[in-house]
Amino acid sequence: MMATKGNKVVMFAGSQGGHYVELMGLRSLFNRYQSVLVTDNLNATKDKPVLTCFKAIEYSVAMVKSREKRAGTSKRQSRLAASISYLKMFRECWKICARWKPAVIVSTGSYIAVPLFLCGKMHGAKTIFIESNAKVYQKTMTGILVERFSDKIYVQWPEMLKIYPQAEYYGPLI
Repeated sequence: MMATKGNKVVMFAGSQGGHYVELMGLRSLFNRYQSVLVTDNLNATKDKPVLTCFKAIEYSVAMVKSREKRAGTSKRQSRLAASISYLKMFRECWKICARWKPAVIVSTGSYIAVPLFLCGKMHGAKTIFIESNAKVYQKTMTGILVERFSDKIYVQWPEMLKIYPQAEYYGPLI
C-alpha cells in the first residue's frame, strides 16, 4: 500500500556501513510507525528479521554505482561523475518522497541524508538528523549541509553540544 494524503509515514535513512549500523540502533522505533527504510545498502532486505517491520525498503543507489565505475579514473573525471551521480540520487530521492509523502525523515547520514532531506522538505516532511557517534569534536560534512534545514538534530556525545548548540544530546545509539 502506498502512502495517502495525511499519512504518518516515517522514513529512516542511512547509507551503508556505520551509518546504517547506527540507524539499526533505532530499531525499537521501527514498528511504532508506518516505517520506510531508505538506504543504498543492497543487503538490506525484508528477509532480515530486524527489517520485517518496515512497510517498504527503498534504495537510492546512484552513488554506489558511481563509486564502482569511478575506480581507477582521474580525480577530475571522478568529481564530474560524482556530481552527476549526486543529481541522479536527488532524482531517486524525489521519486521516493513523492511515492511515500513522509511526515518525518530520520537519518544518521551520510550522503543519502542531503538529497532525501531536501526532497522531503519540498514534500512537507519534518527532518531529524542524528550526527555520527564517530564525531566528538567536529561536524561531519553531512551535518554541515543538513544543519540549516533540519527540524531537529541529535548528537551522541555531550561535547558535540558546543558545536551544535541547537542540538539535543541523546547518547550513543550503538
